[in-house]
Amino acid sequence: ARFVRTDYAAPAETPDADYPLRLTTGRLRDQWHSMTRTGIVPRLLAHSPEPEVSLHPDDMAAHGLADGDLARIVSRRGSLVLKARASAEMRRGDAFIPMHWGSRQMSGAGVNALTLPVFDAYSKQPELKHAAARMERCDASLRSVLMRAFANNDADADGRLLQCMREITPLLQCCEYAALAPVEGAAAMLLTLELATTDDAATGQLDAIFGLADDGTLMRYEDAAMNVEKRARIVDGRLVALRLSGETAGAARLKQLMLSAGDVAGLGLQLLAPLAELGAPQADRGRMVCSCVGVPELDIRAATRRGASLAELQAALKCGTQCGSCVPELRRMLDEAPRTEARAA
Repeated sequence: ARFVRTDYAAPAETPDADYPLRLTTGRLRDQWHSMTRTGIVPRLLAHSPEPEVSLHPDDMAAHGLADGDLARIVSRRGSLVLKARASAEMRRGDAFIPMHWGSRQMSGAGVNALTLPVFDAYSKQPELKHAAARMERCDASLRSVLMRAFANNDADADGRLLQCMREITPLLQCCEYAALAPVEGAAAMLLTLELATTDDAATGQLDAIFGLADDGTLMRYEDAAMNVEKRARIVDGRLVALRLSGETAGAARLKQLMLSAGDVAGLGLQLLAPLAELGAPQADRGRMVCSCVGVPELDIRAATRRGASLAELQAALKCGTQCGSCVPELRRMLDEAPRTEARAA
């Protein structure tokens, strides 16, 4: 081996008054590089389904942001609009954006377009872990959610879903914000798209791809004064396609209905009401922690409140017994459980 002694070199760009945040990038547990393969596997997206910027809760509060609000991250080389998420694991003044998402799944080229064209003289490693940035609240004029279901018993469901993704990708750059992802459910796969745009032509093209072109058979609700429009396609009593624009309060409930192929016959326009619950067949059990076995966060937290140890979680729920990549997160959740109820793992 040949060892090279190197001297410490400070980051090429340091935060200042104009760009006070330290922007860092990195990989996610279940994704690989630019997600050309892993990004089309719904199960691998269950843990982290969309591109986000993670910040310390105090930084979120200082910018008047709540979880899920849109934020514009700006560096000297470009900008990116993402959902903001509070994370106690972040240090004050730091912002983290995963490296994986690019123009196939989102509006914009991805976080690497915000970093510096600088690399280490010896290792040639690019300096992607430190760039100066600032954050601005992004009050998008019109936000929408689109979903299309592909039944699990359809032999060509995977192929049709991938074809839709390919057709949608060029339209993402017409949006101020966009995030495209497949989702896996008990009875169906969904293609979901969240976006912010005022481009009527792009919206019309997306309606056609999602099966929501107005052919006289859609369920529709419109309130022009409030800039709200909702479209739904129902086939054999099942909700198979949906767009909510201007008001998306019922999106999570409708997503669960579509994933479970729940019967919506007889609900009428009540189906599109801005309600979190309306007789959905199953509740959203939260973010997926164990992708291998399909164990969501709420199930694990319920077990930790009852005092389960790591071994007991693995025995009862099977989480952390396959690839093991979720074990560190399981340990953190055990540490966060009330000490009076949780036993040491």
